[in-house]
Amino acid sequence: MEINPKVNTESNVGFNVLNRILTDFNLETIPEYPEPKYSLPNELDKFLLKIRNNVAHGENSIVVNREDLERAIKLVHKLMDLVFERIKTGFTNNSYFRQ
Repeated sequence: MEINPKVNTESNVGFNVLNRILTDFNLETIPEYPEPKYSLPNELDKFLLKIRNNVAHGENSIVVNREDLERAIKLVHKLMDLVFERIKTGFTNNSYFRQ
């Protein structure tokens, strides 16, 4: 099996793009709500990527407070855990070989 070294992130790895990438590797997708009242599309797309895009494009001068930082750290930890579990399961089950 040959894996293309170029992964199309569509400029930003939002929730749908992340799940498309997982699907491209035959890995289980991430649910919108991995825990009650915690929306990954909201946290990733509408919170973290919005801040990232504003900073990257110089559109708005923003102030990041401690609560925002803690929220972003929680999101990144959660995404790392969820993606790692899917990679580990895919490796164990050799699901990346299935097309």
